[in-house]
Amino acid sequence: MSISSTLQKEVPSDVPREKLESAVVRFAGDSGDGMQLTGGQFTLATALAGNDLATFPDFPAEIRAPAGTTFGVSSFQINFGSHGIKTSGDSFDVLVAMNPGRKAFEVALKARGIRSVSFDDWKRIDEMERAAADGAAPRRKFVTIEEMLDALDDEGNSEVI
Repeated sequence: MSISSTLQKEVPSDVPREKLESAVVRFAGDSGDGMQLTGGQFTLATALAGNDLATFPDFPAEIRAPAGTTFGVSSFQINFGSHGIKTSGDSFDVLVAMNPGRKAFEVALKARGIRSVSFDDWKRIDEMERAAADGAAPRRKFVTIEEMLDALDDEGNSEVI
């Protein structure tokens, strides 16, 4: 069974989808958070799915920077798509950031009007999905980003940068 047929079975057909020619994903975190490994594994999965890609691993100048600073932030960027990809991308479409990686990108996120969802927010989303379970299903999944963010807004938990 292919990856795409597995995903199609899990997502309800009424969920709006947008077909992208390519997407740029950046993984960022403190040195030692595993961003290079995570990027490498994502790259492998992307290649196995038949996509063309280009990557850019970004290693920090200081491996163990002072606590609370962004000098030790490590990142890995991948641009992938169904057609010929020539560069690793100018800016990201998706940012997966661990602290303090998120802090290093706050200015870029704010300029683009992108909201930040923390790990605590993800745990709260999980709790809300479990609480909404009905029948034999262990949870009622949120199926759109807007639905998740609205639920966090109702709870007063989402952090807007």
